[in-house]
Amino acid sequence: MHHLRVSKIAVRTLAAVRTLAAAALSATLAVALGAAALAPPSGGAEPGVVLTSASTPGPTARAVRRLGTHWVRVFLLWRDFEPQRGVLSAEEFAAFEKLFSRLPPGTKVLADVVDAPQWETGSSNPNAPPASDAEYGSFVQALARHFAGRVAAYEIWNEEDLPAWWVGAPDPTAYTALLRAAYPAIKAVEPKATVVLGGLAGNDYRFLEGVYAAGGKGYFDAVGVHTDTACDVLSPYDYVRDANGRIDPDAFLGYREVHATMLAHGEHKPIWMTELSWRTTRAVCGEGAFAGHKPEGVSDRRQAAYLLAGYHCLAQAPYVQVALWFDLKDEGSVLSGLMSANGRPKPAFHAMREEARHGDRLRGSCGVDIGPPGHVHRRHHHRRR
Repeated sequence: MHHLRVSKIAVRTLAAVRTLAAAALSATLAVALGAAALAPPSGGAEPGVVLTSASTPGPTARAVRRLGTHWVRVFLLWRDFEPQRGVLSAEEFAAFEKLFSRLPPGTKVLADVVDAPQWETGSSNPNAPPASDAEYGSFVQALARHFAGRVAAYEIWNEEDLPAWWVGAPDPTAYTALLRAAYPAIKAVEPKATVVLGGLAGNDYRFLEGVYAAGGKGYFDAVGVHTDTACDVLSPYDYVRDANGRIDPDAFLGYREVHATMLAHGEHKPIWMTELSWRTTRAVCGEGAFAGHKPEGVSDRRQAAYLLAGYHCLAQAPYVQVALWFDLKDEGSVLSGLMSANGRPKPAFHAMREEARHGDRLRGSCGVDIGPPGHVHRRHHHRRR
């Protein structure tokens, strides 16, 4: 479920990205992927991967086993689980039970509950918000009861701050009502489950401020963010500050502003980056305001280098607890997977495997240099510990 917002910084610093030397990328990968000595993980966000389908449990589970990641994220579609009001699909439950049973022992599951059925919304668009918050709450409670002990966390909707995923217009007050219905419903039957505020497109701290204003404090255990902005070709080290002095939400490092917003409201809860990635394609961007004016993706090797750099930054932000790559395999026109559509591992697959096994092996800061509004920062120097 990839969002469509195009990063402003993608245009402002495109020239900077193009100057990144191929030698620097090769050195980064050679260090991180070629290191022979085993070392214990150095902390940082727990890595994982998003699975967009439960239809191939065998190959999917084998790929997850090879990666060695700690988490998987799946989408539980309300319209498929309850195609008729009050009638739950045994086949849908069985499909996910089969997938979960084949995952490596110890793998933790985050379930994102999305896509309301037409009987609930009156709309054929599955991204229309639920008409009844209580009915959504009842459904997620049924899921939590059924998957008790097998699903560790529930994410409430997906990119509710975009009209593409919350049909009509994003509405933090309406979303907060949904959150307030879902949180106690899940906790009543699975008190240990983590309830995650649905992944915000980019690092949309403004929408989060709206949730707090609507009374959302206390109705989530973690805040979800997405940093897989469409047509992003920038290193995770690159960012600009907006006119208000804050890091632009579309920058990878914008999670710092989400954290600042939480602290301002007296919250010391974690951030879960439930989607991060860079696409691998030579195509020209076809989405948003900059369609036709910038690249859509990066090379396979650069994707791998950015993965390592991203987790290096997160290792220095202990409040980012979990970070999940979108997704395991390329799907349709969104070529951001760790594997190609035919199952061929990309360099990023091997980079993720090393990250999962050994933790962050890069050293130094993640390239952040605080600057004035409009400041563009870039640094791509990595050395092994």
